Amino acid sequence: MIITLIIGQLSAESNQNLMDLDDEDDQMLDQYANMYKKADTDTMVGLMMILRPGAQTPGENFYRKSSKQEQQPELTKEGRKQMGRLGSMLKKRYGSYLKDQTRSQINVRSVFDLPALDSANILTDQIWHSTFGTANRLVVKTLPNAIDSVLSDKSLCPNRDQSFFRNLNTNSTFQQFVNQPSIQNLLDTITNNTGIDRNLNSLVDVTNSLLDMKAAGLPLPEWANTNDTLDQLTKTAIETIRYRQTIIDTVSFTVGPLLSGLRTYVQTILSDQGGVVAATKQAASLLIADQSKITGLLGALGETVSELVPPAGTVLAEVHSTVNRKDSQSGRQNDLSDLIMKVFYIDQTAQLPFNIRQLPLTSCLIDPSLGECLVSNLLDTLKPLLNVDWLLQCGIDPLVTNLIQVAEDGLNEIFSGLTQEIN
Repeated sequence: MIITLIIGQLSAESNQNLMDLDDEDDQMLDQYANMYKKADTDTMVGLMMILRPGAQTPGENFYRKSSKQEQQPELTKEGRKQMGRLGSMLKKRYGSYLKDQTRSQINVRSVFDLPALDSANILTDQIWHSTFGTANRLVVKTLPNAIDSVLSDKSLCPNRDQSFFRNLNTNSTFQQFVNQPSIQNLLDTITNNTGIDRNLNSLVDVTNSLLDMKAAGLPLPEWANTNDTLDQLTKTAIETIRYRQTIIDTVSFTVGPLLSGLRTYVQTILSDQGGVVAATKQAASLLIADQSKITGLLGALGETVSELVPPAGTVLAEVHSTVNRKDSQSGRQNDLSDLIMKVFYIDQTAQLPFNIRQLPLTSCLIDPSLGECLVSNLLDTLKPLLNVDWLLQCGIDPLVTNLIQVAEDGLNEIFSGLTQEIN
């Protein structure tokens, strides 16, 4: 069956390590959680949290099979702590907004691998355990990565990859950069020491794995721990991502489905009554995504890439109404043009306290009267990235696209039935 549905269950090791946080760590969580500014939940009508899993062990093909037995990636002890700390931070920041929601108002979805699924479960337990308890853990939805265009960078899309390499071969400036002996040596080093293909996209993946290992305090392979190799890899990966974000087709194929999900999410906040949003309606969506999706999202929102997204790096997209939720009890409502978007980015998770900053949303036409980004304006500026029909234009066999659509529809239908039954 093409649909995979995971009922929230922690792996035994993840569950034990989360419970075994020592008293000192608990005190640190409380201490730093109090430092984070609380969000204006009186005006909030929607919240989408998009994040990378916590620090994990290297993935498929990272080690050459001849030198080390290949293993599936898993969260490290540090990765599990990152998720617990992040959950504490978000619970403190959003307070009653998250606590007061019913199961049907919370959407949790993850890429299909163990570190991401464990991250989703640890995070939801940390935020909502006191609300739902162990017996009624939230459902985590997932699809096979090959057909998950929203969250996975392994989704089938031949035209996406062809677009990147075709543009790479015709861009003289970037070609000069790539053809430097030092860059070619890095690609050779990766090929000679891992089972990964020799190309720039693979270089980005390897760099992320090495940085995760470093964040978790794991020993780096000897080949990556000499002659500033990791620094060189990181700089090259950043330049590759910057270049990738200048290719509109590549960006559309990479982040278009996620942005379409953001647009659909805003629409779910609206009632069916003439496009009116009730300021008392709450919703939350938690998405565990691959690094390229979050980097693409940041780029689409106007951020210049200066560093890679760290383990547990998180984008918080808050939807606010200009009508106070308390005032709405008297019957006051507003329409879509009065919704504003605030986006925050947690860009440092290596140590407490985590760093959170508000993004200026330079891609949005800021409304001068409000000094804020109207949701309608943001969606207008993102239209070039939203016009790609992923299923039609990715170059996938039509039979496969039909299966993907069936999987997406079936996943949503099953989830809806489960939450209604439990509620």
